Amino acid sequence: MQKRVNGIGAIMFKSGDPEKLRQWYARHLGIESEAWGAVFPWRRADDPQRLSYTVWSPAREDSDYFQPSSHAYMINYQVDDLEGLLEQLRKEGVEVVGGVEESEFGKFAWVLDPEGRKVELWQPRDDAAQDGSQAWLIRQIAAMIGGFYRGPNHTGVSLQDALAGVDWQMATTRIGSLNTIALLVFHINYYVEAVLRVLKGGALDAHDKYSFDMPPVETPADWDQLLQRIWKNADEMVAEVEKLDFSKLGETFVLEKYGNFYKNLAGLLEHSYYHLGQISLLKKLLQEGFGKH
Repeated sequence: MQKRVNGIGAIMFKSGDPEKLRQWYARHLGIESEAWGAVFPWRRADDPQRLSYTVWSPAREDSDYFQPSSHAYMINYQVDDLEGLLEQLRKEGVEVVGGVEESEFGKFAWVLDPEGRKVELWQPRDDAAQDGSQAWLIRQIAAMIGGFYRGPNHTGVSLQDALAGVDWQMATTRIGSLNTIALLVFHINYYVEAVLRVLKGGALDAHDKYSFDMPPVETPADWDQLLQRIWKNADEMVAEVEKLDFSKLGETFVLEKYGNFYKNLAGLLEHSYYHLGQISLLKKLLQEGFGKH
């Protein structure tokens, strides 16, 4: 059998306060990260044309992703033949935890080492391990943006799913002091349009104080107009990201204080998913009779 492990795919560890810890690493060691962590690119010694990545990821103390291990960290190892390796490990008496899982990033499986540590094994997708892996990462970012809007994505719910069956009246019905569905949709799109404008070569023109200044939605036509604007921007956003050169991800996004393009695209997704969760919850509450128009 070929070489079993060819690199470290991720280092995951528990933290009592992941956000505070991420800030410490950013301030003192310069590791800029999102809520899920940071990515370090590298090339394999036996195949310099193959670009790979190592994820650095603090997790919540109560995360169940490390189970059944009681250890506070887990290491992900990249492999070329996951199925073949698992077959060999079983013959050698190694305990395999669960089955093989597949995602847009490849195949994953888990085993326990002699001291009970959970070990993650990852076989990246073939197109991620080839010479075009830089282009693959760009495609993945574009796919994740498209997945937020129309699916599929890691949450199982897209914006399109959440807005299915929501008419203008439901969209503008307020529950207590909470924002309406329409206002949250507008708010998400406000920042999407700001980033999209920069990707097209324009100026950054966005201010938090204006991000909820939605024009009135008082008719079905008003709601439909807002939705058409959303879907149009979604398609354009995916198209613009797909055109990006890999090197652009590391360039400054307008000003140094805003970080690089990658950070802003990742942050945009994180922000959008945060409000998607609110939209889904509001829809459920409204369907159960809460709220007043």
